[in-house]
Amino acid sequence: MATDIQWTPCPVLPVPSRAEQLAILAKPDGPQELARYYTAREEAIKRAKTDPYNYGLEPVVTYGGREVRTWSEADKLLAQCQYLAVFGGNRAGKSEWAGDRAVHVLVELPFTNLICLADTQQQSILTQQEIVWRCLPKWVRELNGKESREFKVSYSVANGFADGVLVLPNGSRAFFATYNQDPGRFEGVEFGHKETKAIGAWADENMPLAWMEMLLRRLTYRDAKLVWTFTPVKGITPAIKQFLGAARTLESMPAELLPGRVNVPDCPPGHMPFIQEPATPRARAIYFFTACNPFGDYYRQVRANLSNKTTEMIERAAYGYARDTVARAFPNFGAGNIVKPAQLPVKGSNYQIIDPAGTRNWALVWVRVTPDHPPCLYFYRDWPPAQQFGEWAVPTERQVSDDSKKGWDGEPGPAQTGLGYGALQYKRLSRALERIPAEVPQVDPYREALRRKGEESEEIVERYIDPRAGRSEHTAEEGGTCQIDQFARAQKDAKGEIIELPMTLLLGSAGEIEEGYGQINELLYWNKEQPFDPVMNAPRLYVSEDCQQLVWALSNYTGRAGATGAAKDFVDVVRYAVMGDLTYREPERRETRYQQPAY
Repeated sequence: MATDIQWTPCPVLPVPSRAEQLAILAKPDGPQELARYYTAREEAIKRAKTDPYNYGLEPVVTYGGREVRTWSEADKLLAQCQYLAVFGGNRAGKSEWAGDRAVHVLVELPFTNLICLADTQQQSILTQQEIVWRCLPKWVRELNGKESREFKVSYSVANGFADGVLVLPNGSRAFFATYNQDPGRFEGVEFGHKETKAIGAWADENMPLAWMEMLLRRLTYRDAKLVWTFTPVKGITPAIKQFLGAARTLESMPAELLPGRVNVPDCPPGHMPFIQEPATPRARAIYFFTACNPFGDYYRQVRANLSNKTTEMIERAAYGYARDTVARAFPNFGAGNIVKPAQLPVKGSNYQIIDPAGTRNWALVWVRVTPDHPPCLYFYRDWPPAQQFGEWAVPTERQVSDDSKKGWDGEPGPAQTGLGYGALQYKRLSRALERIPAEVPQVDPYREALRRKGEESEEIVERYIDPRAGRSEHTAEEGGTCQIDQFARAQKDAKGEIIELPMTLLLGSAGEIEEGYGQINELLYWNKEQPFDPVMNAPRLYVSEDCQQLVWALSNYTGRAGATGAAKDFVDVVRYAVMGDLTYREPERRETRYQQPAY
């Protein structure tokens, strides 16, 4: 009987049920129609195996009441961003997707340079190189072992690509390397394609922070894209922590193995993240659930292996999610507290907060207080900015422990290297940053409103300094004096002419540190299980996404490193602002609240 024909199993090309086949056969040309479908399906399965480059089948499943096409979703995100992390459960198909897309870039865009990175050489051969070889067009694989000055295609199952290099006739090159190699080995290579924004690097599994930072820097030369595939079975890593930061969930899906409870704060109960916006600019993260890979019988196997495992292991192995188990000082800080410069308030009172750091650069921030009741605080500028000076603090690569203070709150970054500034330079710097160019439109609505009125600079209501450093005497050209005294004087040149006007500094709050942290968390809090409402359910402390030093500090600070923590300076300036009871002042009522000494 026709309904007894043998259908080759394929999870994405459906086999008509017996009832459907009988209904087709009942038609006048039913046998021919069923035969055509059977033949086309069998040929599609055969072509997918022999020529995956042109005819490969991609996963599609019905999951959580919707059709899920993880590969297509990853393609959309990659087109929108420069750095895409594909975190996934065990056997979720993330590496297959990355390898397929990398091969298409090599073949379709001549003279592309692509680097493929793995933990070890053996892992590179067994995973990345095997996938790349299998995904290559048939005509490329037929060149295997042939000698030519124009290409190098030499592959074996045991050893992968000879010398870890694949060179196609169109000039495209793939380099296979491992993380234990020196990143400087590829310092002269520009990855990606010169004219088209395309994949320039595919990093697989546990990418170290040093490699990630090198790639983020080097890929910009050709505006190339990074794809990072990883199943974080051992939990959070410095690279994941740095890449994601305070990630915001854009889309979630039901997690069958974790029902009912709130697994991630900005996801509905019983859900896990599917797509996230990380703290890294121009980045996205997508999570390939193992259940959404229809090929093989992997989900049943993974589900059985996780039957007696912890929640954290289920999150990692089935959904690709790594939870930071180290208690942060500010767990309420997240994507809901980060705003774009265009979202800053058009009306508010501006304050500057200063934390001197001896011979290092000082940490400076500017915060805008709104006229709301109670008011909201918007940190809209930090200095030195990461965009110009690099990071103030970077994640540590050292092994941290409960008995060690070093590394918990980051290591000093390049932005801490002192410029040799004193009171004169910091006064000039602050006033220069506050100046508003008349001819340049401003992204910040407050500054743009002033520009349109013809105002030359922001109005700073008050400036505060670390109370201990502000009154601490130090040696200066004019003898022993404190920072407040230095700022309060007008600087003069050798001829006695004034070159910089006085600047009044007030002492910041000297309250208890723990009390300050509690107040920060109170302003950061909003109920993420309920809809966001700017009046009834919203935080009161926000940070502009341009303030990358502040975002990193609030995202990573634990307090375990004490005074040695690299991120502490920018946490302190936030603490001084929050404990200073800053308020909105109507322009005509602005006056200093504390009497300053006369000079």
